[in-house]
Amino acid sequence: MPAGGLLGGSGLDPVKLYVSGIAELRRALKKVEPDLLPELRTELKAAAEVIAADARRRAPQPGRVTYLSTHKGTGRVRYRTHTGTARDSIRVVAGGNSIYVVGGKAKVRYYGWLDFGGYNRKVGRRTNTQYRTIIRRGRYIYPALDANIQLLADRVGAAVDKTLAKLDLD
Repeated sequence: MPAGGLLGGSGLDPVKLYVSGIAELRRALKKVEPDLLPELRTELKAAAEVIAADARRRAPQPGRVTYLSTHKGTGRVRYRTHTGTARDSIRVVAGGNSIYVVGGKAKVRYYGWLDFGGYNRKVGRRTNTQYRTIIRRGRYIYPALDANIQLLADRVGAAVDKTLAKLDLD
C-alpha cells in the first residue's frame, strides 16, 4: 500500500451533500451582517456532528484488541490496543463553504490503516508488516455518512434557517 493510503490518488469518490446557495449566503452575510458568519459555521459544524458521533460509535472501543503482533526476539504474541485515541480523533472541521468529518491527527497516524486497511509498514526505524483487510469505503466515517445522509440534510437546512432568522431585515 502506498504511503498516501487509499484516499491518496486511489480514485475514491468522497460522499458529498451539496447544498446549493451556501456560498451565496455566506457572501451576502459578509456584506450585510458579518457577525453572523461564525454563527453559521458553528451551526453547520453542529449539523455535521451527527456523522462524527455515529463514526465514533462505529470505531473500536478503547481497550479492545484490533490486531496481534509477534515480539521480534521471543516470537510471543502481544496485543496492541491503539483504538481509544483513534475514536477520539474523529472530528468535524470547517473550511470556507465546506464542512468535513475527518479522522486521525499527529498522534494517531495509523487512523487511515485502522479505517481503510492495508499494510502498516514503516514505523520509526522498525518495519511493521501488519495487514488489515482493505475496505474501500472504510469502516467508520463513510458508513456513518451513508446511514445519516438524510438527517444531515435536514440539520443543514435547519442551521441555515436558524441563521437567517437572526438576520434583521428591517
